[in-house]
Amino acid sequence: MSATEQQPYRQETANGPFNTGAGISDVYQQPEQETMMIEIRTVLIVDDSPTSQMIIQRCVEMAGYEVDQFIFADNGIDALTALDEAGTVDLIFSDINMPKMDGETFIRLLKNKPQTASIPVVVTSSIADGSIETSMRQLGIQSIIKKPVTPEKVLKVLGGGE
Repeated sequence: MSATEQQPYRQETANGPFNTGAGISDVYQQPEQETMMIEIRTVLIVDDSPTSQMIIQRCVEMAGYEVDQFIFADNGIDALTALDEAGTVDLIFSDINMPKMDGETFIRLLKNKPQTASIPVVVTSSIADGSIETSMRQLGIQSIIKKPVTPEKVLKVLGGGE
């Protein structure tokens, strides 16, 4: 049994703000959203690919954000468990296509719980499909980053970097 199988999610300690604005072709953002700034201390990354998890973490760090803790989950079920145990999470990056529980189901459950409904979610997806944007918009998602995730795309979504 691998370490990932023994522990449904893992946490990693590491050393900003979230806002929305105009999008670019690889980044979708709700145009009607006003700039929203929050402090990012704990980030949950939900993706079934350990490589994608690492890339997202590195992109956040390379974009200049000093995050205290990254929590990783391989699917929506593990992400819900991680949220229950973490207490507070400031930002979530979530893939759409994952085993056990996909990102759309995870986000729907997340947004239906009062204690997690207000957590900002950035969807990361290799699917460039207008229907994904529509369904995510209906769930209240403010930003979608088309994979591959880059520090520039993270900066565009989170509004950091001066």
